[in-house]
Amino acid sequence: MIGKIVDAPYVKILSEGQIIDAKYSFTPVFTSETTVKYVENGLEKNLGSQNTAYIRKNAVNSSQNTYVEFNNIGYHNGRKIGMRVVPTEFSGDEFQIVVKNTPVNGVGTLGDYQPGSIKNTPSGLAPTLEYKFFYGDTEEPAEISGHFNMGQLDLQEWLAFYPESNIVDSLVVGNNVLNEIELPNGAVTGAVTGVARQSTDGNTVSLNDPRNTFSVTFGPTTKVKLKAGAERSGSTGSTIGFSRLFPGSFSDPDPFKQVEDKKLEDKKANFVVTQLLPNRAVDNKYNNFLFEDKIEEILNIDNVKVYNGLGADVSTSFDIKIVGQNITATAKSNFLSDMNNYGQYYKMRIETTLKDNLSN
Repeated sequence: MIGKIVDAPYVKILSEGQIIDAKYSFTPVFTSETTVKYVENGLEKNLGSQNTAYIRKNAVNSSQNTYVEFNNIGYHNGRKIGMRVVPTEFSGDEFQIVVKNTPVNGVGTLGDYQPGSIKNTPSGLAPTLEYKFFYGDTEEPAEISGHFNMGQLDLQEWLAFYPESNIVDSLVVGNNVLNEIELPNGAVTGAVTGVARQSTDGNTVSLNDPRNTFSVTFGPTTKVKLKAGAERSGSTGSTIGFSRLFPGSFSDPDPFKQVEDKKLEDKKANFVVTQLLPNRAVDNKYNNFLFEDKIEEILNIDNVKVYNGLGADVSTSFDIKIVGQNITATAKSNFLSDMNNYGQYYKMRIETTLKDNLSN
């Protein structure tokens, strides 16, 4: 069984081999090129070697001049993107926002707390947060379609999104159970959904296990606004696990091939191989992007073209080779350096005809 859904209209299950649609392939990626700053009440504070920004209740205000800012978290539609994590409401004394990776026991895993995460928040006192996107070159608001990967949200915790987040789907992979739950009284007015996670066998799983992850797709929007809480009794200093935001919980899909059309009277057959080039941070861009296919011996390969997601012919940006029945189309370096080319599916179209000695 892949998974189970209980009364969760916003939740979909991704089976093995499926991924998030290219339209939503943008997700924050924190690399060596990402810069970070913490601003409290309008004044930038020195973080030093700290992994977290300690945010006090009196610094959370309607002016939204307290925030953690991450610049260069990736590209969207060819433009460099930054993100501000802005607390807008908090009823406790202090909480933390992670500003650097914090490996567990010195070992980095997929589930490590990533920049933008919340940790060490007393039970039931998680802040309301806005993840606000901006263009890195102008600092103007950026309208984004993308996804957040999250994990470690158990059945005693809840997560809710405000309508302006424009949540499209909640996606779960593996053996997760993802439930929509009734939010506590007074939690969030106008929340889209609350979700919770637990592995089907009821056992604790490691931080980088897919059973600890789910994703939400959103957009277009300039911000994702959310709130989380916990119903643990007597718990203090607990971590609200929704905040494990991290890239990479879903692998890129394998290329898929389909017959576009067959014209038996003309002894022709056309095939299309479709492959995704996801959004990437600039220093994590693909070293190569390659189509490979093999055509049956009974067919002649007449023509090979590559098209982008808009249907435009981009064949000149690929080195196309036909050796016997084998075809490769390798993206050129200038193609991979242009961030406008990321975040879309590409199609290699192969035109063939039946070999003469087999046509009678």
